[in-house]
Amino acid sequence: MVERSELSLLRGFGAGEHIALSVYLDLSTPERRGTALQRLEAALTPQLSGNDGIPPEQAAELQEDMDMVRLYLKSSNGARAPYLAAFSCAPELFWRVYQLDAPVGEMVALQRTFHLGPLEEALRCLPESAHVRSRENDLQPHLDCASL
Repeated sequence: MVERSELSLLRGFGAGEHIALSVYLDLSTPERRGTALQRLEAALTPQLSGNDGIPPEQAAELQEDMDMVRLYLKSSNGARAPYLAAFSCAPELFWRVYQLDAPVGEMVALQRTFHLGPLEEALRCLPESAHVRSRENDLQPHLDCASL
């Protein structure tokens, strides 16, 4: 199960001047698994094109987040569960991914905080004995340079 401390961390995360990427993917069939990257890229193309008011530097940061998701989906870990929730903010060196057994609707959210509604709903749908497989992949600990 996703620990309360992990949910608290996600709830409390703020991207500051950056954008937090929340991704929910349905990987429940071989076809859906095989087209996950294309669906994700299609959902993000309008935001990354600059037409939605995202400055070019933030679009470049989102590309880094997308690179993390791409790498994960291509890894052996990316094929282990029928549903996936990923949260990334590359400029803050933050990355979390959760392999889910409970269904989640596909979506991509770009906000200053992570969009947790689908994850919380998926957790409510699981029987108490079920496990949500989590993998923590911070690139390095977050340091507040102002305190150094």
